[in-house]
Amino acid sequence: MLLAVVFAFFGINVALFGIGTFPQVNAIVDSARIAFDIPGILSAAVISLLVVFVTLGGIKRIAAVAQIFVPFMAIGYVLGCLVIIGLNLERIPETLALIINSAFTGIAARGGFLGAGVMLALRMGVSRGSFQTNPALGVPQ
Repeated sequence: MLLAVVFAFFGINVALFGIGTFPQVNAIVDSARIAFDIPGILSAAVISLLVVFVTLGGIKRIAAVAQIFVPFMAIGYVLGCLVIIGLNLERIPETLALIINSAFTGIAARGGFLGAGVMLALRMGVSRGSFQTNPALGVPQ
């Protein structure tokens, strides 16, 4: 029981302070303040109320809201990308040349090998740590 409470406590704190809501809300609040001069406390309060309204409705309300917003978000993202590309059409040949020239250098090869080596070491280490039995419990290795 104690471990379950500790796990829940740390899980909530990671969700709030690490990868979850606070960094995202902070980015939205900053964007609203910079782009539209909306006070941070006002946009944070509106976002918080919307999140409470959606999440307290349970999984069905979350699904209903996502079903409405996600297609518009995807369309907006694609249109935004096309607008940015359209505004920079003259730079496309230069950009493609930079990508091709940079991809086939010694620095890129060394970076690729180094990244692959680190990834393999992490994968093997996590795998060994996850699947190794515990000798302290009397379980043979």
